[in-house]
Amino acid sequence: MLAFGCSFFVVTQFHTKTDEEKIDPNTIVLSPGMLSPFSTQEKEYRLSKAISDSNFIVLYGSSELSSKSIYKSFLFIPKHTDKELLALGSGGFQSMNIFLSMKLNEPYLDNSKLVILLSPGWFTGNYADGINADYLLKTNSDFSFNRIYQNFSNDIESSEYISSRIFDVTAGEITSAPMGLKLIMNYKKQSLYDKIKKFPLNSSLLVKQQLNQWYKGNLYNEYWAL
Repeated sequence: MLAFGCSFFVVTQFHTKTDEEKIDPNTIVLSPGMLSPFSTQEKEYRLSKAISDSNFIVLYGSSELSSKSIYKSFLFIPKHTDKELLALGSGGFQSMNIFLSMKLNEPYLDNSKLVILLSPGWFTGNYADGINADYLLKTNSDFSFNRIYQNFSNDIESSEYISSRIFDVTAGEITSAPMGLKLIMNYKKQSLYDKIKKFPLNSSLLVKQQLNQWYKGNLYNEYWAL
């Protein structure tokens, strides 16, 4: 598949969190190479270390990374820079999974060097529908879901989007869903519930009817009936 590369060097606000002190990517011996997106804790540690290491460029991509062609578009990075390269991805690894990976590694993004290979194929045919529930579970462990959820307080807008999107992808239910995934799926609903709780208990019937319309009855029926 022909693809074009677009480089995004991402610099975000560094956040220090007590929970993250338990996760030390420096305990992993890091070497350049390719990582399959199918999740293991060792891979997640290696990725976190590479993101936090100024000597590394982290490359995200999809099928281009599993191509057998000698003309891989990303080979110029280690050849023409003084940086090491750690690449993550394979066919189907697209924007939502890349976004989740960056959210997972939010504490390590300060001054990190990230490159994202964009493929035109992401936006056509079945690939335009984005991630599916099966691939979501294969490429994110319960460990990673929990880390993503721990970082939700850093950016409410992106966190609500992730929660809403994953809820849609999973249709709100996955058999034996990991606890971290359940927390993410419920985050959007919980945030709306918090907004509803702020209304006075003597709210007029009109306000309740408006809430029922705005939230399509889901939260209204569940919480105002209490």
